[in-house]
Amino acid sequence: MTVHRPSSLSEAYAVKKAHPECSYLLGGTSVLAIGGGETDLIDLNRVVPSSISEKDGAVIIGGGVKLEDVSSSDAVPAFIREAAASCPSLQQRNMATIGGNAASCRADGYMTAALLAADAILSVYDGDGERTVSYRDYVSSHESDWIIMSISIRTGIEGVMKRVSRASHMHAVVTASSCGGCYAYTASPSTIVWGGKDAYRNAEYSDDLLGSADYKRYLHSVIFGGEK
Repeated sequence: MTVHRPSSLSEAYAVKKAHPECSYLLGGTSVLAIGGGETDLIDLNRVVPSSISEKDGAVIIGGGVKLEDVSSSDAVPAFIREAAASCPSLQQRNMATIGGNAASCRADGYMTAALLAADAILSVYDGDGERTVSYRDYVSSHESDWIIMSISIRTGIEGVMKRVSRASHMHAVVTASSCGGCYAYTASPSTIVWGGKDAYRNAEYSDDLLGSADYKRYLHSVIFGGEK
């Protein structure tokens, strides 16, 4: 395994273009587990911000901020903090980053549903410079070459984060989040949908070790007090 350590965004992006098989690395909790130590990596820790600030009615969370720091920051809306804290291991929360979790677009990601419901805005580097894109559009396109620099969330928003798992230390069977009339639903292994309260009806559920497709759909149907 080769680890590239670029000193600039443009260098990191150039390495990715030259070696598309490489994976970006921040905390490493997802990419190292998936790659099993066999995938070449591009270490972004020197080029991605790792601070939390407030500007123009939004909290700006650097892509390199650890989930533990997100969960303990008073500047971050409560349901986003709750999503970060849903990672059950303190050791993992001290390693995993919000940028890496968001970039993975995984249905079992700790932040996926909450960031979708919050209509979070990403600052990304796409090779031509930095630009902004909604997290909803990012998930739809899943542009894996882009580098997530930061995540912007409106301050003062209120939302709900819900998680159902078979045990506290296990990945969630389903998660769901709502904010400002948007509902986001995720379920292993690949269900990610958002929209109105009944958006789960558009999802394609599948069986896995965590539960049957029917079980997951049922959980989503009642998680916000819907149909029985």
